[in-house]
Amino acid sequence: MDYDVEIDDENHVVLCICKGRLDLASARVMTRDVRKRSFELGYGLLYDVTDVSLAVGIADAYYYPRDVATLYEDRAHRYGKAAIVWKADKEFWDFFVTTSRNAGVNVRLFRKREEAMEWLSAEDAG
Repeated sequence: MDYDVEIDDENHVVLCICKGRLDLASARVMTRDVRKRSFELGYGLLYDVTDVSLAVGIADAYYYPRDVATLYEDRAHRYGKAAIVWKADKEFWDFFVTTSRNAGVNVRLFRKREEAMEWLSAEDAG
């Protein structure tokens, strides 16, 4: 999987645009990178996964958000708002968001980037 990162200073959002086949190894590197950037800037984080295909399963969606030691350089990096914009694989993404939230990650799922940006830019914590 490849990803590009854009910093939106106007809306205080780090935008991570993912492309290709989503596998665990690439996802871990990407998460570690963009979560650190987001935390350092104090910005929300938007993952755009509309152009990915999954090479992971439902069990991975459960264990992935709990892998704190691998995903975050600093445990504090897991905090902050994150949004996922998706197009396919609804069952997977719904389950992933549920398990992430159960693991303490403030993440929501959106169909439209504009709605995700609005939520991320809002001043409230939720």
